[in-house]
Amino acid sequence: MYGYGRYNLLNNNSNEYTPMYQSSVNSAQHNFNIGASVNISLGDLINRPLKQKGYRKRIEQLKYAQEEVMEERKLKILEAYNTVTEQLATIKAKAETAALYNAQMKISEYNFIQGKIDIASLAIERARRADAVTIYEQSRVELHNSIIRLELLTNIKIIKDE
Repeated sequence: MYGYGRYNLLNNNSNEYTPMYQSSVNSAQHNFNIGASVNISLGDLINRPLKQKGYRKRIEQLKYAQEEVMEERKLKILEAYNTVTEQLATIKAKAETAALYNAQMKISEYNFIQGKIDIASLAIERARRADAVTIYEQSRVELHNSIIRLELLTNIKIIKDE
């Protein structure tokens, strides 16, 4: 801190031989002040080891929580992978069934035109084909959803955009 100015000082003076009198001093002065303050709490010094122990325990708890989350994520990834694998195994059979019913439908339509089967048999074949195609399409959508879920869990692109 720095200060400059004119100061007036008013004094009362006396001693044994002179009565009291007033004097004033008038002068210009420069003042410089330098200071520092350090404040250390004794409570902080005493409790510091306890606080550090608490921080360490908190960090250990966070590590355990993180490990638990990672284990849960691994289990979710494993479940999603198993679901995709299972759906891939069954979708081939469902696709073959749908293709077989498509071929059977063409044969039934030909036989109906030739007069070998009646309309009821043709309707039954059409219903079977519709069921097989519906089951295949539902399985395909479920497989796609499972693959997308696996992609989201692993952050690995499985289905490539073309």
